[in-house]
Amino acid sequence: MQLNKLLNNNIFLAVIMILAIYLMNFHQMEGAMWTGPYLSVAHNFNLSNIRLNWDEIEHFAHLPKEEMFNYNFHYEDSQISNNYAYFSFAFIIFLVTKIFFFLGDLEAIIISQAIIHIIISLLIINKLKYNYEKLIFFLLYAINPVILYFVNFPFYYFWQCIVSAIFVYYYITKKRFNNYIFLITIIFVIIFLARPTVLFLILFFYIIYGYRENWKKALVSIILFFCIISIAPKSDKNTGVPWHTVFEGLGAYANTYSIEIYDAYAYKFFTKNTGKTFNNYKVEDAKTYSEYIDTLKKGYLKILREDPILIIRNAILNILSSYSFGYKTGNDILINISIILGLIMVILLLYTKQYILFVAIGLTNISFTPYFPPIAAYMFGGYILLVLGFIGIIRFFLNKYTKGAE
Repeated sequence: MQLNKLLNNNIFLAVIMILAIYLMNFHQMEGAMWTGPYLSVAHNFNLSNIRLNWDEIEHFAHLPKEEMFNYNFHYEDSQISNNYAYFSFAFIIFLVTKIFFFLGDLEAIIISQAIIHIIISLLIINKLKYNYEKLIFFLLYAINPVILYFVNFPFYYFWQCIVSAIFVYYYITKKRFNNYIFLITIIFVIIFLARPTVLFLILFFYIIYGYRENWKKALVSIILFFCIISIAPKSDKNTGVPWHTVFEGLGAYANTYSIEIYDAYAYKFFTKNTGKTFNNYKVEDAKTYSEYIDTLKKGYLKILREDPILIIRNAILNILSSYSFGYKTGNDILINISIILGLIMVILLLYTKQYILFVAIGLTNISFTPYFPPIAAYMFGGYILLVLGFIGIIRFFLNKYTKGAE
């Protein structure tokens, strides 16, 4: 009887989530010239060499949006080496397009992300103790429109939430993973190679695992993790400082240099300093791309020398905002509200002694917040941790003032 009730509840929640995901599907996507290389690499997949077909990518970029979502890339004999796409996200696309072979490539990614989101949400809901906790998680995470926007966004931003979900599951269940830590390490490798910003949360997870279970297995897992990522195929995108993003981050808040946080501003800056043109269609031009990155690097370092306070101020505001709903480009009111709420969240997490979650949330975004604001896409992996932290705050005050709640 209890099992049937649990099953019926999960089916009911899943149906609501499916409907919510459907309603939030506006065919949102990253620019075609950023998405296309991953789709091309996935269909020209080769473990020894990351290759793509730029002619097909340009064809894809000029399709109407509706056709883009139904389009399937092809294997081509005439290929060029790729200096853009992360290997692992292309591998994920390779797998999901094989599973959902009857769908367009982008639709296959969306369906796989929706399934993972539903599974994660139900797993966490069923492990929360009280009904009010389940309801808060369901409303603030499972069917939150901001979350569902990225569930329907076929790009690598979504996949970082898997690391956070594993961390949350381990944190709230107190279960022992034992030798499953090695399987989890493989998952961590795949997600890291798709979205390197998860690195510090992964390392923190190993520390928690070692403290709770076994330091030797934790150490072996860390070594295994770094060994695998060291031999995995890489592109130029995987190496070095992301100077395009670093430079753009200078414009997150008002500044005396009038820098704006838009790709178009960075392109104009390059043109102003070199007389040359750069845009999304120039990514494949290795020589121009290298000169573009070098120009932005010099521009950033010049400002760092002239006004280090600007850099420090931005970093502090970015970090505070990462403890809230994040940074909303072009909306000063929401930006300021997010910073204030982030400060309140930091204080409450510390006051309620949720030190592990406080550190985990910070580490989720710390690889970019020193130089770039936590826009929703970048900080997507942190939302599930924030919701759990908020639940912990509610639980703390309910227990304190009502002697517990069920």
